[in-house]
Amino acid sequence: MTFIHFVKMKKIILIFPIVVLLLGCNFFNENDSLEGLGLERHPYIGKELRTDGYYLATKTYKNMLGLIVLYRNGVCLCTYVENSGKSTKQYIENDVLQNKSYMHRLWSKPTAIGVFMITKRTIALRTWEYQNKRSTIAIDNVGEIINDTTLRINTIARTYAGIQQFVYNVYHFVPFSNKPDSTTSFIK
Repeated sequence: MTFIHFVKMKKIILIFPIVVLLLGCNFFNENDSLEGLGLERHPYIGKELRTDGYYLATKTYKNMLGLIVLYRNGVCLCTYVENSGKSTKQYIENDVLQNKSYMHRLWSKPTAIGVFMITKRTIALRTWEYQNKRSTIAIDNVGEIINDTTLRINTIARTYAGIQQFVYNVYHFVPFSNKPDSTTSFIK
């Protein structure tokens, strides 16, 4: 073995563990701390709210708009999207909901996804949020149903700290037939 071959082999031996370590960083896996949602997923068969589109907040928070997507299988997406300069509807539908790589990232990590339950005129959405890089916590969004196209989230509670925030965010329904699939390995 020549000296040049030895140096190349030494570099490969040194680089390989670094690559393995980098590949393992910031990926959420089964061994990481995933707080249970505490609510089971149940199919939504009611008519209190529509599920053939999404709900968009009427006011911004730090230049972000609340977005809620409800699915008939009881799964929900509850997140914030940037209030971009272009048409909000066009941005949400094209750059968020129909953006396959963006939606894949959302559904492949336990954040902003969860389940919802409706009891009479009350809606409860429980989703995950990252507490730190390696663990999640459950977030409760609780509100009231005004009519089948309008809901108001009144409180957001972060279970790990017992913090309850009163928000009074009104969401209006936007019809959208091309919703992304709600399949995720985190909700059975």
